[in-house]
Amino acid sequence: WIMYNVVLNAYATQSSKNKDAAKRAESLLRIMEKNPKIHPETSCYNLVLHAYASSKDRPLKILLALFEEMKVKSKAGNERISPDTSTLNIILNALVEDATEESIERTQNFFLEFQELGVETNIVSFNTILKSMVKYGKMKGAESLLRKVEYDYNSGLSEIKPDGFSYNILLDGYTKIGTIDACENAKKTIKEMETLALSKSDRADCMPNIISYTSVIDSYSRTKLIDAGHIAEQILNDMIEAGISPNLICYNSVINCWAKSNHPDAPFKAEALLNRMQEEYNNDNDLVKPNLRTFTTVMNCWAKSKLDIAPDRAYKILQHLEHITNSGEK
Repeated sequence: WIMYNVVLNAYATQSSKNKDAAKRAESLLRIMEKNPKIHPETSCYNLVLHAYASSKDRPLKILLALFEEMKVKSKAGNERISPDTSTLNIILNALVEDATEESIERTQNFFLEFQELGVETNIVSFNTILKSMVKYGKMKGAESLLRKVEYDYNSGLSEIKPDGFSYNILLDGYTKIGTIDACENAKKTIKEMETLALSKSDRADCMPNIISYTSVIDSYSRTKLIDAGHIAEQILNDMIEAGISPNLICYNSVINCWAKSNHPDAPFKAEALLNRMQEEYNNDNDLVKPNLRTFTTVMNCWAKSKLDIAPDRAYKILQHLEHITNSGEK
C-alpha cells in the first residue's frame, strides 16, 4: 500500500488544479480495497479526503461519507482504518471554508465527536474551530472558548496550548466588527499576548507580530473616530519599539485611519507618513515602498479636508507620483 500512497499523494497534490484528481484518488482507493494483498490504512483515506477538500467544489457530502465509512470499518474491528487527528483537521478545514452559517455548529459538533472517539485534538484543530466562530461573527463564543482552553492548559487539564495564531484569529474578528468596544478589546488582546510571551518561557509564540498590530490598526479605521489616526500612529510606534518593522500594509492602514478620521490634522499627518515611507524606501527599505493606494489615500485625505491649500497639496502629490512612474526613480 505504500506505493499506492505515493500515487494517492500525487492526486491529492494536483486536486486543486485537476478537477478529476479527487475522483481518481477515490477510484484508486477502491481498487486497493478489492485487492486481498493490499490493506488500505488511515493515511490512504486521509489522502483521498485531502484530495476532495483541496478541490474547487469541495464536496462536503463525499467528505462526510468517507468519514462515516472510516468509522464503520473501525467499529467493525478494522484497526488499520480509524479516524485520527489528520482526518479531523481535514474535515474541519473543509467545514470552515463552506459558505453556510450552519457550518459553525457542524464544526463544533465534529470537534466533540472526535474527542468522544478518543482522537487526539491539537492546536490546529482548535484554531480551525476558533476561525469558524470568528468567520460567522460569534465573537463572544470565540472569546469564551479561547479563555477556557487557556485555563485548561494552565491547569494541566489539556495539552492544547493557544498560540499567536489563535490570538490573531480573535484580533481579525475584532477588526471586522468596527466598533469602539471591539477596538478596545483588540488593544487588550495585544497586551494579553505580550504578558503571556514575556512572563512564561513556553509562550514566546504568543508575542504579537506585524499581523497582530496591523489588525488592531485596521479595527480603528472602521470606527471613524476623530482620534483614530492618533491612536493608530501610537500603535505603529509601539510596534516599532517592540522591535517589529512595519511594512507597506501597516503604513497604509495608519494612513487610512487618518483619512477616515476627519481630524483637522489628518491630511498633514497622512502626507507626513507618505514622506516617511518614501524616505525609508530611498534608504533601501523595500518593504515600505508606497504604492498607488498610498498616494490615492493621501490625495483623498487632502480633498476631503476642504482647506484652501488642499487642491495644491493634492496636485503636488499627484505630480510626484507621475514623476516616479515616468522616470522609474525610487
